[in-house]
Amino acid sequence: MISPAIKSLGSNIIDFFFIAGCSDDDVQLALKENIDLDELSAVVLDRYPKIDRPYDDTDPDSGEVSELPLGAPIFCFPLGFNSHIDDDTSNETKPTKTTSGKFHSFVLTGGDGTRSYGSCLQFTEKHTDGNVVVVVPKVLCVLSQFGYFSIFQKFLESLYRCYVLGVVDDPEDVNAALNTNTAAATQPSSFSSTTISTNTSSSKSTSFPYIPFEAEIYRFIFGCSLPQRGYGISYPLGNGARSLRYCCSVGPPAGFPDIDDSCYRCLFDCLSAENIVFVVSAVLLEQRILLHSENLDTLNKCGEALLSLLFPLQWQHVYVPLLPTQLLEYLSAPVPFIMGVHTSCLASQEGIESLPSSVVVHLDFNKVAPPMEV
Repeated sequence: MISPAIKSLGSNIIDFFFIAGCSDDDVQLALKENIDLDELSAVVLDRYPKIDRPYDDTDPDSGEVSELPLGAPIFCFPLGFNSHIDDDTSNETKPTKTTSGKFHSFVLTGGDGTRSYGSCLQFTEKHTDGNVVVVVPKVLCVLSQFGYFSIFQKFLESLYRCYVLGVVDDPEDVNAALNTNTAAATQPSSFSSTTISTNTSSSKSTSFPYIPFEAEIYRFIFGCSLPQRGYGISYPLGNGARSLRYCCSVGPPAGFPDIDDSCYRCLFDCLSAENIVFVVSAVLLEQRILLHSENLDTLNKCGEALLSLLFPLQWQHVYVPLLPTQLLEYLSAPVPFIMGVHTSCLASQEGIESLPSSVVVHLDFNKVAPPMEV
């Protein structure tokens, strides 16, 4: 098969797919040299496409390309790259991979103001060296010019399920689960929804072929179409026993930000209408807005929803809805900003110093605290 030419940013639903973590060689070296595991850092282990993407297809001779952001791995592990030795070494037959996968999203802003939306699924792997078992985090991540977080989450969960856990779906089991939850799976057409549903054209006797991991990435990047207003997409996942369905709502005026509806659901689940109006008013007054939550994905989705509520105005200041712990010094910036941090970061020196001059939004408790400094 001839690979299609790598087109410019935004021409596909995904710009970059990469795997971030720490290689087994680095872990073995750290154990051999008695290096503290806290000194291990995340790097890009593999990526697709291998080459950087051009900015503009209309001017191929310009030589301008978009590189995979060097800081992306930091946002993939916003609470730090926490590798550690597993204390429970009594079970010699323990699996090499754990079964915990957590999703979160983030936003990267370039020097020219363009934004790239990242979606990550983080899990852990176990590296064994003799009797020592080291637990190391790893991430599957996609970067896109489009904030379709629901689509990317289901795609990454499918990759994790099939290629990390090694789960192969039985069409009969998927059909039974779908029939049991038919009522719950029905969504109004005015809201966007992303579900994993069975491929009804398949029968029990159908043999689903195994698709290599690299082929599944390639197929999604070049085969999944961009959602259009008022239309939906249906994309087969993995071996075809399940499919991803996404419906784009109708109604926003021309020029309205193309925001995943899960962002609005998240914001209105966290804050009352009164508090949302208060926060939007503070944003319009260009105050410093500090979001915090125990859930990393909540921060990014609520930030995206707040920005869209400014339409037709646009936020022109610092915007980092998910700020990694390694970058907490940005909270000291003497400029208006919208930033989001994990709740544990409020106890840091940077967090404490930023509280008096910021509108603090407690997303987990539906509370908003105005700045103490006028």
